Amino acid sequence: MRRLIAIIAAVSVTSGMPALAGGPYTLDAKGNCHEAGGKFAKKALCAPPTRCRDKKSGRFAKCGAPGAIPT
Repeated sequence: MRRLIAIIAAVSVTSGMPALAGGPYTLDAKGNCHEAGGKFAKKALCAPPTRCRDKKSGRFAKCGAPGAIPT
């Protein structure tokens, strides 16, 4: 049982590493999301942040407001 859990944990860590190393994501003319290497990526990675917080107070703020940071 422990061996199975160790294998599952190793697979999940190694499958998550390429997503972390992808870098900046861009949208092409057709609206597809690409990572820096040119491979397709999930559209959620290219989407702008949906929620932002104020840097000083920590309260929710509009993402375009000055001092707002994405969460």
